[in-house]
Amino acid sequence: MSNQTNSQPAAWWNRNKGAGLKNRIKAIQRLNDPTTDADEGLIGTKILLFVLLCFTGLLAGFNYYKNFGSFPTPVAVFMAIALTFAIECGKNYCTTWAIRTPFFRGFGHIFSTPANTFLFAGLILVSAATFTMSVINSTIGGRQLSVMLSHEKNAAAFSPDTKAIDAQIVEAQKNIQSASGTKWRGTTTRESQRAITAQTKAVESLNRQRETVIQQQRADWEKQQAIQAENRNYSANLMLTSGGWVEFLQLILIFIRVACEKILDSRLPSPSQEEPTGGGIGFQRRPQPAFGEGAPYPQPPTEQPRRPIGFFTDREPDKPQARAGADTVPAPTVSEKNTVEQCTTAEQPGTAPAVGQATSAETVSLLADIKEWKKRCTQCFHRALNQQREEFREHNRRRTDCYAAMLRALGFRVTYNFESMFINIIEPTTYTIGEDASNEILKQKSELEKIGKA
Repeated sequence: MSNQTNSQPAAWWNRNKGAGLKNRIKAIQRLNDPTTDADEGLIGTKILLFVLLCFTGLLAGFNYYKNFGSFPTPVAVFMAIALTFAIECGKNYCTTWAIRTPFFRGFGHIFSTPANTFLFAGLILVSAATFTMSVINSTIGGRQLSVMLSHEKNAAAFSPDTKAIDAQIVEAQKNIQSASGTKWRGTTTRESQRAITAQTKAVESLNRQRETVIQQQRADWEKQQAIQAENRNYSANLMLTSGGWVEFLQLILIFIRVACEKILDSRLPSPSQEEPTGGGIGFQRRPQPAFGEGAPYPQPPTEQPRRPIGFFTDREPDKPQARAGADTVPAPTVSEKNTVEQCTTAEQPGTAPAVGQATSAETVSLLADIKEWKKRCTQCFHRALNQQREEFREHNRRRTDCYAAMLRALGFRVTYNFESMFINIIEPTTYTIGEDASNEILKQKSELEKIGKA
């Protein structure tokens, strides 16, 4: 039952959480390696990138809010936040994964299937679109926002200050009215006429002074406006330049971040050495310290050494009817520490091949070959996952198929999946060494010779 359950593909919500590139990236974020500065560089780039994304996000959000001012305030706020969140998050996420794909999986993975190609092309298009919109918001939009805010702040019209002269003019007009009211027998006296003439000249002089003051103040106001306009243009151009360089710096930081992750990826244990998070059959769960944080927990003296992680140690007896007509040899039940020489015990009666009794030397040779095939099957499987060049990965996939076929011919149950990074080898209680098994082994060895050495 355990073998049948493990051989079936698990549902997507029950799959191994430790498999896949995303979980490996998460493990890289927590890695602390004193032998390299890549972990410190990764933390620094993430912090600086977050600060710069906040800068461009606030700039774009406020710009959208001011330009959406014709809408009701709640609608304008929602539209500005939604559009800013989509642009900044899409720019960071899609660009990061578009760069991670060739870094971690190679260009061979991108062009291996149409789905991978279209997915990578979609990431490139979304990152290009969001980066373009963000650049426009940070450059042209930032400049426009700076000019708009400066204009709103200094939108006061010209207003001359002639209060002192106006007061003198009003006083002179009052004196003229008073002098006009001084009459004798209905006629304005000579003194009053003289006073009126003097005050009229004073009013004319004050009006000329007023015009001169207004012209001077107007010239000073226009000069001040020219200075403010120059300052506005400088601030707007500074905002445009700063926004453009911030966007370019964000792109560089994303490249540096992915490069640091790739450097730290080589410090992580290989997938065959990682402890799974689930409690599946055949795994022994024990908390392990993070890489570089201390020595692993010692094994108890009475505990047998564990088999390599990813293999199941439980053995299910093969059905006799499935092996009818095939010769069998009992599989060893010793631990992994036992050497080949320890397997040279005499065979039990009834288990020897019908075509001829196998000697101890032949049994030792067979067990040594099986041990080597198991090792090579696992080794080629992980090389098919980790090597950079697609040609090498393809060769190792073919070698894995060959070694798996040889083991199956002897009664092993071999299950592996390159997509989910999973391999499972279950050893039988007895080995099948009939003529069919020998022919299959010779066939796979011939295929391995065609592939070449690893």
